[in-house]
Amino acid sequence: MQKDIIYIRVITMILIVLYHCLCPYTHMWGQPALHFQLYENIALPILLVSMPTFVFISGYLYYILKEEKQHYENNKDFILKKAKRLLIPYILIGILLLIIKDDTPARFLKNFSHLWFLLMLFDIFTFIQLTRRFWEGKSLKTLIQLSIGLFVTLAIIKSFFGITKWLCLENAVKYIPYFCAGMILRKSNIEKRNINLTFLKATSLISAIMLFYIANNELPYAQTLISKTLILVFLFSTKILVNKSISHDGPSATCILLDKNCMGIYLIHHIFIHGIFVKTELYNYLLTTYYPITPWLTFMLIFPLSLALSHMICKTKMRFILGN
Repeated sequence: MQKDIIYIRVITMILIVLYHCLCPYTHMWGQPALHFQLYENIALPILLVSMPTFVFISGYLYYILKEEKQHYENNKDFILKKAKRLLIPYILIGILLLIIKDDTPARFLKNFSHLWFLLMLFDIFTFIQLTRRFWEGKSLKTLIQLSIGLFVTLAIIKSFFGITKWLCLENAVKYIPYFCAGMILRKSNIEKRNINLTFLKATSLISAIMLFYIANNELPYAQTLISKTLILVFLFSTKILVNKSISHDGPSATCILLDKNCMGIYLIHHIFIHGIFVKTELYNYLLTTYYPITPWLTFMLIFPLSLALSHMICKTKMRFILGN
């Protein structure tokens, strides 16, 4: 795998864990134990960009494997592989969370806990794979036109008929532009062109600042075309910048370890924070009494613990629980 992809994925995962450590101080999980504006200011931009980043990278890698390495030629095998990777963890971890959180089974087929991302990504992979005869082998211009046509069609359907939340289809519609954008970036081969690094840095920084402002202000366009466009600009410029800035040596053993356990860390850390920690009196005491340091201490505890458990599970026959 490309070194820049590994770096981006690992950094994004670290930010997601940090985001969930900050959530008890925000309104993300309902009424917070103690609302702390600074932590909400940090958490909101992470929320705005982190999931689009993962979907964007998924589309980028999918295009490499499908178009350049001729993988995924059989639809049935592809869907079964993605079901093993995404749906089995969704079901098994979901059952555990239903027990821990005493939640209603009806939510299990909607946007359930942090697992919604797995079901949403499965929806996108399945749709893109089943419609491949319309786009595979086509030119970059055609791929862009098809993507725009898809976005417009989905926007019209959403406006007039709405999109159901069942099976996370509403979120799949929301995030599929980032998947297609990842495919388009890879197809364009723009990363191989001579692009000024100062321009890339400026573009990445300016778009990040604008996204920070949007995330922390209740603006009417915060979740519309403007924010999505800014996220895409940020993802394109940052991905190309990282690709051109890093050395071509292989990633460190630590990066490889973290990257291999990204799925496990994602699944496990949230169980500790939202499923267990927030229900304990000690944790809530720390949240309210030592709020300046509690989220950071939580992060320093949860991240290595989640990594260790993921690594241990992936070395056993139970690794299918984490999609391995």
